Parts: sequence; structure tokens; C-alpha cells
Amino acid sequence: MATRNYAQIAEKYANDVVSGVIPACLYVRLACQRQIDDLKRENWRYTFNPELTDRNGKKYRPGDRVCQFIELLRHVKGKWRGKPFILAPWQVFIVFVGFGWIDRETGFRRFREIYLEVPRKNGKSFLSAALGLYMFCADDEYGAEVYVGANGEHQANKVFAPAWQMVNQDETMKRHYKVEIYGKTPDSGRLGTSTDYSKMERLIGNPKDGDMPSCYCCDEFHEHDTPFQYDTMATGMGSRERPMIVITTTAGISKDGPCYEKRGQCINILKGSFENDTILALIYTVDEGDEWRLIETWYKANPNLGVSFFEDYVKRMLKEAEQNLSKQSIILCKNLDIWLDSYNSWLDMELWRAAEDKTIREEDFINRYPCFEGADLGAVSDLCARVKIYKNETKYYVFSKFYLPEDVMKDPSKVLYMQWYNSGAIETNPGRSVDFEEIGDQVYDDIIANRLYKEFALDVGFSAWPFFQRLQKRLEQKKGKGAVDQMLIEYGKTVKNFSEPMKNFYKALLDGNIVHDGNPVLGWCLGNVVVRYDKKENIFATKERDDDKIDGADALITGFSRAMMFDGSSDTGNDGSLI
Repeated sequence: MATRNYAQIAEKYANDVVSGVIPACLYVRLACQRQIDDLKRENWRYTFNPELTDRNGKKYRPGDRVCQFIELLRHVKGKWRGKPFILAPWQVFIVFVGFGWIDRETGFRRFREIYLEVPRKNGKSFLSAALGLYMFCADDEYGAEVYVGANGEHQANKVFAPAWQMVNQDETMKRHYKVEIYGKTPDSGRLGTSTDYSKMERLIGNPKDGDMPSCYCCDEFHEHDTPFQYDTMATGMGSRERPMIVITTTAGISKDGPCYEKRGQCINILKGSFENDTILALIYTVDEGDEWRLIETWYKANPNLGVSFFEDYVKRMLKEAEQNLSKQSIILCKNLDIWLDSYNSWLDMELWRAAEDKTIREEDFINRYPCFEGADLGAVSDLCARVKIYKNETKYYVFSKFYLPEDVMKDPSKVLYMQWYNSGAIETNPGRSVDFEEIGDQVYDDIIANRLYKEFALDVGFSAWPFFQRLQKRLEQKKGKGAVDQMLIEYGKTVKNFSEPMKNFYKALLDGNIVHDGNPVLGWCLGNVVVRYDKKENIFATKERDDDKIDGADALITGFSRAMMFDGSSDTGNDGSLI
């Protein structure tokens, strides 16, 4: 295959970005301008893409050689499987510039680190795998050690598996570079060479000292809680003459980790406020004020839009984002590279208000539809909540009760509580603490009176444990231990327990399948909920301020989590119909 003019492609890309022909954010424009300015520098210690001689006496130009190597590799997945990997102009720019600059005195590379931040579906993991393979077998480094690092095995395989598969399907490459494949699958395998004992393997979690990496490929750096792995690899490269760190990542959901700090360093380099000639940084995102709903904005943040994915995908993501606030935040983060502060509103409260029906009465549902209750009784001196959900074939009917000690309600700073008490939305009892025995009596009476009462779910913390034990003993005397064990559920407030119910509740609300009695306290609690994301995009209900109360929301999610898993196959209503 004839090689392309990579120097011309890289130069054209930089000029088109700076001139505005190619839409790009400020940071990409600054990276391209940096390259244009560096090429104009006279009597500088670095020279660009000079002719060099390898250890076998063969002449080459470093930027061209890496691009040529990558374009001899072949895709391993989907409709592109078996076809050559053709670098897009933006990828040529990264590779050609990253490997093309050479120190005049030493003959070594200028850049020791490439930081690429780009949204999903732009081929960053495949590019990282290709660069790792080059450093492993084609960089003239005796005993090269290439480590593909990540927090977990799954993420490490996102880069290592394509590299392993590219070699496994290419007999010419194996013969030329004397590559040996260890393991029957990428999950258990590694790569080595029989000539100089170079190796390429995965690195999970925190490494031990003693490795001497020549290349460290770190994918999704935003998932790292600490810089330990990065620091260990970087310090281990001290005796290597031409080491390379390749960081490829999307934006993250926490600004507290090492990735956001690295990003800040890179931005300072691009803006010229911090000088470092050894880091090449490209950050593909949007600019402040850009309208995320416009397709033009997506082209700015996604350099491979129109190559590895297309506008129909964008339209589908936009539709999801407009309908789901929780999904919207993830899309902004992962598809437009906008860093989140970990917290974002959960519900569209207009949807919640639209689901209100003050005419519904709970007595019309008792003994007709299965009932699932979630409760939050964690605070002995503050708001406590019970939320009951009645489920029919398609809809969930929500009724809620709230409890508060009188002394708390009379606090002058709790004006809302007094208003809600006067309207009947809150029940009170004398004193400074909630009367758990009274609440227990109410729960017991409700269960006994409702033959279709299915479950009572509660996070049994320190203050709620005596309540739970008392209710359990009373019900066992009436219904028997086996029935009570199935009915009383200890349901902890964990990400595992809350994430899917929260997502499914939002969908049910969006689909018009939630109907509630309009209790203003529950609405207030839901309005206080913000979501926290973990690294696997699970969500969890939390609050921004200590004074915000989300007890009702916790009870609602708990009850809904039980109701959504019930298919009603064994229950009939009073008329004998299947519920």
C-alpha cells in the first residue's frame, strides 16, 4: 500500500483548525497553533521529522514511520474487521506531531507524553492500542516494556484486546517482528518478542516498583482515584532514552482525581502560562456558551463524527438527553467531553407536577392492587417518611405520609413544616423525637387490613432497628414467621439498590405511568435530590446542602424498587381478575 504524505495532512489539519475551516474548541485551536508556531522557531533545540538511522542502518523519518506502521494494522471488529486502519487527519496530527519532533543534541523524541481527551466513539482506545504496539515492537527499543494500565481488567482490555487481536490476525507482522502470542484469548494473554524479549501486557491497579516501562498506555484516566499507577510508571521510565506515556480518556464525573489535575496542567501548557516542551495535549470538547443541542457543536467535540459514527447516532442521543435529565448529564460528559461536578438534578419537576392527581384516594386501591411500601425512619428528631405504591398492569399510584416532632415543627426557621402541618401533609407527635411506636402501629394496622400488602422495605439503621424488631415480632404472631420474612425487607441505601430503580422511575414518570396524590412534602424532597455518578455511570440520590431533606425521595425509591420487580402473576383482585 502506497504511503500518504503525512506531513501535508498534519499541516493542513492544523491550518484548517486555526482558520476555522474545521470546527474545533479553544484547546484544539491552541494545540494546532502551538505546532504552527513551533515550526517557525529558529535555532531551537528541536527539529521536526528529520531523517534518522535505525539500529539496522535503515534511514527513516520518525513521524512517517509511526503513521505507516499504524496504517499497516487492521481493524478487528464490526464491518471494518480485516480492513487497514486509515488514520483520520486529526489522528495523523496527533501521531505525526507526537513522534515527529526530535532533540537535535540527543536524537531522542521531544514529547514524552501524549494527553488525548476525546468523547466516546472516536476511536481513542484503538489508537492507543496501535501506539502501544508500535512502542512494543517497532521503536528500536531493546527489551521494550509496554504496559496497558487501568483500574480494572475490563478497562485494560479495551486497549490490550485490540492490540492482541491485531497481532493474532496478522501473520506478516508476527514474522517480521518475531512476535509471540501468549494465551489463547486476550483476557489471559500477553505479547512478547523472541529477539530482544520485549513485552506488552496489562497492568491492573497499583503496580509494584521494579518495572522499567518504555511505554505506558493509560485508557480512561478519569477513572483513577489516585495518581499512584501513573506516578509509578513515570518514575520507572528514568533509565529509558525514548519513553512515551499515552493517556487517552473521556471527561469524568469527578474533578477531584489525578486526571482533572493533569488536564489543568495541559490547559496551562496550551495557553502558554506554563512551559513544558515534553507534553503534547489535545482536548476535544466544546466552548463555553455552545448550544449542546446543535449538530455543529457535536462536530466540534467529536473529530471522528462522520467517520466512526454518524448523525443518526447524535440525533438519538439528543432525543434521550432531552427526555431524561440523568441521561442528559452522562451524554454531555461522555459525548461532548464536559466535565461534571458529580452532582446534577435528578427529576424534571414539571413532569412530577404533571403526574399529580389529588382526586385519587388510597382506600380505592386497598385490597385491589398489590401494595409496596418504602420508609425512611433514620432521624429520631426530624422528618420521617412512608411512601406506599400500588401497582396495576401499567401504572404506579403513589401515596405518602410524613412525620415530625412538634418541637421541630414549631422552630421559627421551619415555616414550611408549619404550613404543611396545617394542610394535613405532615403528622406530628408531642416532644422532640419521632414516636416510632405510633408509626409502627400504623404500619401494622395497614398490613393487617390489606391482604394485598406485599412488602415493607426499610433501611434498618441504628435508630430504626428497634422499630423493625417490634414490628417483626407483632406480625409473626399474626401471620407466621415465613410470611413476615417475605414481607419485611431490609433495604440499604446503596448505589446497587438505588441506581436502576431511579432510572426506571424516571422512565415511568416520563411515560406517564406514575400517578401521585400531590403531597407537597414529597415533591419538596424530590426537588432536593441531586444525583451522584460513579465510574460505571450508576446513579445515587444525594443532596447539595445539609439542610435539604430527601427522606421522602429515599422512601419513594425504596418502595418503587420493590414494586418494579413484581409481575403480579400470582395475585388477583376482588373481582378475580389478574392484577
